Amino acid sequence: MSAGVTMRRLLYVSAARDGLRESDVKDIVATAQRFNASSSVTGLLAFNGVNFMQAIEGEEDAVLDLFAKIAADARHRSVVMLINERVSERGFPDWSMMYARAARASGDRRRLLDRNGLPAAALPPDLPDHLFQLFTSFNTLN
Repeated sequence: MSAGVTMRRLLYVSAARDGLRESDVKDIVATAQRFNASSSVTGLLAFNGVNFMQAIEGEEDAVLDLFAKIAADARHRSVVMLINERVSERGFPDWSMMYARAARASGDRRRLLDRNGLPAAALPPDLPDHLFQLFTSFNTLN
């Protein structure tokens, strides 16, 4: 990023619309990877079969424009923004959009990314603690 460019990170959760298929999620991921790579947006999308959690980061205008499109997407509902912060460094610098698929937890506290998706050890080593905690506890959403 060039000097003077403001970077932003957003993280939200949402509920998948009824009847969303795994093929729909694969389409979401493929589209996000292409778009994000061309827009210098990076992030992580987690899906547990019912809920999404996604972090997107990059140049402020690009992230805000992308989030507006995401929030209007009919493939999910009840979009709740958890984090909206200016950042000086990316938490996911090498991922145009990493995808982690996890089974829903049945009330247990096991970690999503240790169990079914991307191993917690594979998360970026400099990932801020608050992002690590949110993604590794994501499967407790029911």
